Amino acid sequence: MSMDRNVRASAPGKVNIALRVGAPRSDGFHPLDTVFEALDVRDDVEARLAGELSMSISGLGEDLPIDATNLVIRGAQLLKDRYGWRSALDCAPEELGAQLTVTKRIPVAGGMAGGSADAAATLVALNELWLLGLSDEELHECATELGSDVPFALLGGVARGTGRGEELQTLATNQTHGWVMLTNSRGLSTPAVFNEFDRLDLGEATVPDTASVIDVLSGTATGIEHRTLLGTVLANDLEQPARSLRPDVATIIDTIRAHIGAGALDAHAVILSGSGPTIAVLAEPTHLDVLAARLGKLFPELTPVVAIGPARGTYLVN
Repeated sequence: MSMDRNVRASAPGKVNIALRVGAPRSDGFHPLDTVFEALDVRDDVEARLAGELSMSISGLGEDLPIDATNLVIRGAQLLKDRYGWRSALDCAPEELGAQLTVTKRIPVAGGMAGGSADAAATLVALNELWLLGLSDEELHECATELGSDVPFALLGGVARGTGRGEELQTLATNQTHGWVMLTNSRGLSTPAVFNEFDRLDLGEATVPDTASVIDVLSGTATGIEHRTLLGTVLANDLEQPARSLRPDVATIIDTIRAHIGAGALDAHAVILSGSGPTIAVLAEPTHLDVLAARLGKLFPELTPVVAIGPARGTYLVN
């Protein structure tokens, strides 16, 4: 087996345009009704044939673990264990390996699903590198086992997610959305946010739906009118528990909302991204650089990241 083969795949970050959460199910998971949008802030995974599985990280997150706790290695091991026998390479399944190099641009622990994007890119890259010939459905099944956001990272675009977020329905829209993502160097644990959601008894047996967001996405309004309408229906049920755990996040959101309401900030709306602490500000795509600079001055402790959606899902670069 020649070790010269290498493949690169690229996967998008995401924002939850809406994130509605129900009371925990009997299995402990919270049922969701969410609308994902893929963003053009992307991570890449380059996979090169090797005698074993290993990984390295460049860019953001160079201090992240690179052992079996990382979704990249977990995804690679899952493919090898389950489908290694299908490889068209001239080697036994147990001999399959890869050196995985992750180039990270998606902020770490920021509610933009960077780890899920890395897992999705790993699945696509290794499917090609190892000549497994997996279908989209088989890749989706593997993605679902790795995490609720991984299937959407594969799909991209705009989609409604139900169940734990892994049951996806593509939503058609021909409109673009500009975002400034305000990332925070101090993270916020997703399990802690969900635990606080439960402690505050915010969940209902029936999950609130995302119909209002879907109506705007599929409506006839275009351009600024469309994005203005979208700003009125953004919703995140995890904002309240995140605010409870992190008063600083609450202060930032309230300040931005007050500036938008007073016409002092050229933006449509602000929302917590996922479980936080990243904060997403919806604005006109042509105004993002000016808005990012303004927000950077207002909140020097935060890092603004400019993004546009919807973006393409995971794809092979070469």
